[in-house]
Amino acid sequence: MVYFVAPQVWAWHRGRVRQIKANVDLVLSILPFEEPFFRQFHIPVSYVGHPYAKGVRPIYSKGDFFSAHNVSADSPVITVMPGSRSDEARKHMPILMEVLGRLDRDVGQYTALLPMADTLPGSFFDPFVRQRKNLVPVRGLAHDCLAHSDIALIASGSATLEAAILGVPSLVFYKISLVEYLAARAIVKVPYISLPNIIAGKEVFPEFVRSVNPERIAKTAVSMLQNGRSAVQKDLDEIRNRLSAPSGSDPYQAAAKAILRLLEHTYGPVPQTP
Repeated sequence: MVYFVAPQVWAWHRGRVRQIKANVDLVLSILPFEEPFFRQFHIPVSYVGHPYAKGVRPIYSKGDFFSAHNVSADSPVITVMPGSRSDEARKHMPILMEVLGRLDRDVGQYTALLPMADTLPGSFFDPFVRQRKNLVPVRGLAHDCLAHSDIALIASGSATLEAAILGVPSLVFYKISLVEYLAARAIVKVPYISLPNIIAGKEVFPEFVRSVNPERIAKTAVSMLQNGRSAVQKDLDEIRNRLSAPSGSDPYQAAAKAILRLLEHTYGPVPQTP
């Protein structure tokens, strides 16, 4: 039994470790801190790297992308990502609109890119797009939006890791109730909500949880625009390096090799196909 992409027992429900130890012969981890975590419980584990490290890339050059979407390169470009689930987008879009209103005041001219998740219909975003001429909806090109932006405002989720790999300074937010926050704090065993910060062991991306205040977010965004990418470049480079597969191989190839080693150790040499 091989477990590829392990459950996040390092964050919550650590009691599941006992089930993994009893039933799994090998864990193939995709996050660098998972390997030492499982080893402390004497669970066989091999770190194969994160698939995002190789697969997250923009499709278009900055010039081609801006030209296709009528984006000016003479003013800041900000990507806003409210989340891919309808409940997330419904509670986060009004907050983002307030943040953008404050950026009108503090930044002036800028373009806000809105990558629309495939899980949400374009009609959901229509009322917000009609409110703002500088809010540009984009379908299917989230990596291009992030790669070619100066900063990003992202609801906590896998997109934060994509942003780190693409090298864009980002601010992470997630609105939850006080009861939800207290319950989460009681069971979650990590100090941050975004994977880039967990991997780095520090707050590379500013986080706003529960108290998602538009004024504070806007002020942080302005500061990030002023500091530029160079302020976090070293930290993001380190995160990307940690996510890479050993010896620079493809994570899926590394996983396949680890499985073959397990089979050969258990059953002897495995016949190789041409």
